[in-house]
Amino acid sequence: HTADIGCTLPGRWTRSLEDAERAIEHALRIRVVKGQWADPAQPDADPSRGFQQVIARLAGRARVVAVATHDPVLARSSLLRLIKSGTPCELELLYGLPMRAAAVADELGVPVRVYLPFGAAYMPYALEHLRRNPRVAWWMIKDAMSVLVHHTTRSRHRAG
Repeated sequence: HTADIGCTLPGRWTRSLEDAERAIEHALRIRVVKGQWADPAQPDADPSRGFQQVIARLAGRARVVAVATHDPVLARSSLLRLIKSGTPCELELLYGLPMRAAAVADELGVPVRVYLPFGAAYMPYALEHLRRNPRVAWWMIKDAMSVLVHHTTRSRHRAG
C-alpha cells in the first residue's frame, strides 16, 4: 500500500517528467521543488520552467501534490493549476526562508506545511545557505517576530 509513501521531483531534472509518470502510476504523494542541484545533462535548465512542466504533468492525474516553493508567483500559478484540475494540493515552505507565499495559499484556501529542519546533517547546509544569502538571517528574525506578535495579539483578545 503506497498511501504513506511519497517522492520529490525537482523541476531542474530532465528525468522528473518520466518520474512523475511512475509516481502517478503508484499513487504516491508528490512534492515538487525547483531543485537545488543542476541536472548534469542540462545544467542550465530553468528550474521555474521545469517546475511548471512537472506541475502540468501532475495536474488532474496525481493523488496529491505538495508545491514546495517560496516564490509567490510560482506558488500561485502552480496551486491554481492543481486546484482547477481537481488535484488535492498543499504549499510547503522551509522554515527560515520568507513566508510570503503563505498568503497565496491562504487566499486560495490551500493548507500550508512548514518544514522545520533539524539534526547534524542540516547544519552545514544552513550555514552555507546563510553564507551565500545573508538576508536569510533577517527573514528568520522577521518571521519569528511576526509569529510572536500574532500569538501575543491573539492571547490579548482571548483574555479581554
